[in-house]
This record gives sequence, C-alpha cells and structure tokens, in this order.
Amino acid sequence: MSSTTITASLTDYIGEPVTTGTYITFFTDSGKFSNSNTVYTTQTIDETGIVNVSLMAGTGGNDANVCASSNGVTQCIAVQYIYEEEEEEEEEEP
Repeated sequence: MSSTTITASLTDYIGEPVTTGTYITFFTDSGKFSNSNTVYTTQTIDETGIVNVSLMAGTGGNDANVCASSNGVTQCIAVQYIYEEEEEEEEEEP
C-alpha cells in the first residue's frame, strides 16, 4: 500500500513555533492515517512545532483532501495519489 508523509509546521501569531505539547488534529476524506482512521490527533513533541503523520492511500482511487486543525486554525491541502499500473508480461511466440 502506498503512503506519504504529511508535515505540519505550527506557529503562533508572530510566526514562532508553538509550545511543546500543542494538539493538532488531521482529517482526510480518502485513505487512512497510521491509526487506521480518517482522523488522527497528536501533539508537538519538541520546540520546532513540526508534526509529521503518515497517510496511507485508499483503495477507491480517489485523491485526498487533508486538513489539519490546531488552536482554532484549519488549513487543507490536496494530495494526489499516483498509482502505477502493473505491466503485463508478453508471452513469447514459439
């Protein structure tokens, strides 16, 4: 199953990284996060304000809209899944 990493950089109103332990919730309309759900809540683990989550592609072939919400601010991105087609082996003629 294909996956990608979604990175959110959380900053305060003056552009400084938020404090450690700030909660953020991710939502998707296609695919699932590492908790096997379409909603994933986590928190910043250090002073950088950066949070990474893994998004696994869904089986429906649809692209995903992913939103992240923290402290009353929500931002969304579109994620385009690229599916590789399996090549068919050609049979050799005798």
